[in-house]
Amino acid sequence: ASAPSQASTSADNTVTVTPTLTAANPSMGSTAGGTIVALTGTHLGNVTAVTFGGTPATITGVAATQVTVTTQAHAAGTVDVAISTSGAGAATLTGGYVYGRVQWTGAWEGGAAPGAGDVAVIAGGDLTIGANVAWGGLDIQGGTVTQSAGATITLGADGFTQSGGTFTGGDSDITVNGDFILSNGTFTSTSGVLTVTDAFTHTGGAFFHNDGTVA
Repeated sequence: ASAPSQASTSADNTVTVTPTLTAANPSMGSTAGGTIVALTGTHLGNVTAVTFGGTPATITGVAATQVTVTTQAHAAGTVDVAISTSGAGAATLTGGYVYGRVQWTGAWEGGAAPGAGDVAVIAGGDLTIGANVAWGGLDIQGGTVTQSAGATITLGADGFTQSGGTFTGGDSDITVNGDFILSNGTFTSTSGVLTVTDAFTHTGGAFFHNDGTVA
């Protein structure tokens, strides 16, 4: 988090108050950008520029304690969020945002769905995958995920991780181009083919094959 705000007095007795940043909500989003993020803090009314990992964001709203922005495309990873103001200093939220992870809690947080470069993080709520998806990975921490009939799931090198919640497969293929790790929760596979290219690790929770094939 940024340092506490400080007031300074110039030679003409003008008081300048330094802004602070305390949080970004959501704190993660797609590498493709397009995520709506609310930045909270103090003395933000004069913010004129916001960057995420050095990449400018589009400012859509400014108030004393909150600035709303839309992110632009950026490579995956944890980045600093920085603001600058019109003559009233700057502030940085160190490690305040993660590109490449998009969280579902009943809707995609920030309004941007995950793409091929992103890990879909399911923290709660009910998600139905009703069309073919290609994500960088799938991380189920809670909630329920259902694969509809006819919908394929293709995951990249970040693979599949489940530490809670429930996954229910459909009848179409699931391809994991990485590790498959089930440590808790309930996983019911597709009745089609589940392909895992790297390690298959089952340390906890329940795995049901659903009369499908694991390759």
